[in-house]
Amino acid sequence: MNNVAVNQNKGDILIVDDKPENLQFLFTMLTENGYDVRRVINGKQAINVALFDPPDLILLDIMMPNLNGYEVCKILKEQPETQDIPIIFLSALKDVSEKVKGFNVGGVDYISKPLNYWKFWLGLKINLLLCAKSDN
Repeated sequence: MNNVAVNQNKGDILIVDDKPENLQFLFTMLTENGYDVRRVINGKQAINVALFDPPDLILLDIMMPNLNGYEVCKILKEQPETQDIPIIFLSALKDVSEKVKGFNVGGVDYISKPLNYWKFWLGLKINLLLCAKSDN
C-alpha cells in the first residue's frame, strides 16, 4: 500500500462538540480517512481557533453551554476571515424548525444524530469540493 496516498490531506476540519465521546468518534473517523482534524469543546474556542487559523470546514454541534451552535455560526458568518467557511450542523434536534434555523444563520447542511454514515460523508465531501472550487 502506498503510504503517501493514505496520508494525503483531504482537508482541514474543525469539530465543535461539548461531548468528548462525539469528538473522539468524529476525530477517529476523519483522521483515518486522511483529513486533518482539530477539536474544541465549546463555542468560544471554536470562534478563536477559526479566526486564528480558518479551517476548510466546520462540524458544529448545536446544544452546547454558553454559546450554542447557532450563535457560533452567526458570529463566524459576520467575520470576513470566516464568512466563507462551510458549517455543517450535527445535532440530535430533529425538528424541522431547528433545521431551518440552522440554514438561516448560515449553515450549509444539517445532519441529525445519530449520524447516517452515507449522508454524513456525502455532505462533508460535497461541501469541501464546493469550497475548493470557490477558492480557485
